[in-house]
Amino acid sequence: MARIDAKELGRQAYRSDREAMRGRPKLLAAKVRKQLSSPFAFLRGQAATFYTMLAEAPELEAGPEGTGTLVGDAHLENFGAYRVDRAHRARPPKGTGGTREVAFDVNDFDDAWTGPFRYDVVRLATSFLLASRTHGLTGSATLDALDRLLDGYAAGAFGGQLPRVPEPVRALVARVEARSARDFLDARTTGRGKRRRFVRDGRYLPLGRRIQGEIPSAMQVYSDGLPEPSRLSAHELTVIDAALRVAGNGSLGVLRIAVLVRGRDEGWLFDLKEEPASPAPARLGPRNHADPVGRVLSAFATCVARPPSRLGRTHAGGRDLLVRRLGPDEDKLDVTKLSRDELTTLAPYLGSLLGLAHARTAARGRKELRGVDL
Repeated sequence: MARIDAKELGRQAYRSDREAMRGRPKLLAAKVRKQLSSPFAFLRGQAATFYTMLAEAPELEAGPEGTGTLVGDAHLENFGAYRVDRAHRARPPKGTGGTREVAFDVNDFDDAWTGPFRYDVVRLATSFLLASRTHGLTGSATLDALDRLLDGYAAGAFGGQLPRVPEPVRALVARVEARSARDFLDARTTGRGKRRRFVRDGRYLPLGRRIQGEIPSAMQVYSDGLPEPSRLSAHELTVIDAALRVAGNGSLGVLRIAVLVRGRDEGWLFDLKEEPASPAPARLGPRNHADPVGRVLSAFATCVARPPSRLGRTHAGGRDLLVRRLGPDEDKLDVTKLSRDELTTLAPYLGSLLGLAHARTAARGRKELRGVDL
């Protein structure tokens, strides 16, 4: 096996982040702090570095045939709960978590691209391996869980018996369904009604005056692009406040704007996010640099059975932005809050969700999963 120079990979990642965040040292420092917290956190924030690692160790890159839309960054914390688009609020598919209103599935396609399915499987397995180290699992327990992760993947991809929905997923779905809109907004804003404002506490920063002035028209463009039943009225679309949003790990450094509109009741919160270029290795073919937002929207539509509510796009600050409504019924897995037992019960289930996503894109793309030997 080729020897990977971990220190050099780390240096390359830092240089890339420093270039991307030139002139924004606080954001760079925040990303470095997050990624130094654990090997899992480093992997979570460095999709491109992962693919560089595969290139330097070709035996890790090898595997069965089969291509389609990849999650691209299939780690444990890119699965989560979210509000389902109204067109898909039917009975949840068998074997998946969630309810009519809330789904649990892959919840982040920022790094989606078209490539070999095995890359997603390797990344998810690597993510679990690093998380197991953080939680102090023994080597034998980790290998056993990885075997079950692959079994779950095979079941999802090829129509086998899906694993039971684990308790951490049930608990997450129950928690977000019980969370009120007021509690959700109170954790991020001060005031009430028209007087609500984002708390500038590090998570939210002042937005430049020029971009601030573009937000009302940007929200109108977004609403106009939604299907007719999902469009916002002029009253609902009234912008109350907007701020730069500091969130995520791998996405730190891209333009991200939080927008609070009047909506109904307590108000609605939206996330406007610049989408980076795909981390796909150039040697595997051309990457979609022209329309990264379209790439993400297409991946959601292709890979999950029930897409998120009011997912769309707009333009502000000279950039195309993905728009997503945020609410009390949206939350991701947090590996740091899981026990060892909870982590291991998640392995086959998350593997099955990834397999289901691959099966959907293979079917829609008139391709097949071939030559897989699990």
